[in-house]
Amino acid sequence: MLKIWGTVREVVVKDIGDNLFLFIFATEGDRLKVLSSEPWNFDKALVLLEPPNGNIALSKMLLKSADFWI
Repeated sequence: MLKIWGTVREVVVKDIGDNLFLFIFATEGDRLKVLSSEPWNFDKALVLLEPPNGNIALSKMLLKSADFWI
């Protein structure tokens, strides 16, 4: 994913369990670029991205929808 995203700076990836990952972007521009270029897929699977909400634990976030263009 990191090569495909083509970010300017490094992106740190943390595995938080249950097939959930936290991507930490070095720049706001890279983060916005990746989020605005959805949908993404990896190994024939849809990758759902959601900015963290400070009021909800990352492990409790519900990733249940994605925008598609055809």
